[in-house]
Amino acid sequence: DPNVDPSIMNEFASAAYRFGHSIVSGLFKPIGHKQWPLKFHYFDFKEFVLGQQGKAFENELRGLASQPCQQADLTTTDDLTDFLFFDKSSKSKVGDDIVARNIQRGRDHGIPSYNTMRAACRLTKLSSIESSPPREIPSSSWAKLGDVYESVDDIDLFTGGLAENP
Repeated sequence: DPNVDPSIMNEFASAAYRFGHSIVSGLFKPIGHKQWPLKFHYFDFKEFVLGQQGKAFENELRGLASQPCQQADLTTTDDLTDFLFFDKSSKSKVGDDIVARNIQRGRDHGIPSYNTMRAACRLTKLSSIESSPPREIPSSSWAKLGDVYESVDDIDLFTGGLAENP
């Protein structure tokens, strides 16, 4: 239908859509192969895709389909926050940080704060970092946000969204 706008909101593409990074496991358990940590395999294409007579990719997918999903929350595996695109053949001992990238992407795209987006979604706008939202964010997650952000208006959409109850 040429009259339908196929675009998505920048807030979704730059922040909300990336919640899945929170549910990635740092340990993969393929069928018929030993377990392996994500951080050591960003560039190991031959063994983990083409290995086992071309069956490695299928075994990876079967293993992932039977592996429990991680919880959507403020915690992201170290394999994504300390070792994203880690190249074990380099002299570096660390990689990039996907959470830092997601926060920076939101800022680069001019994404409104979590509090501004709450109002846009018809939720109560928050007035203080000292008082947590009534239902949307558990008090333990709100306390963690309070350790990082000085004001409710500083909370990035990506982190505020991850803090919410799924």
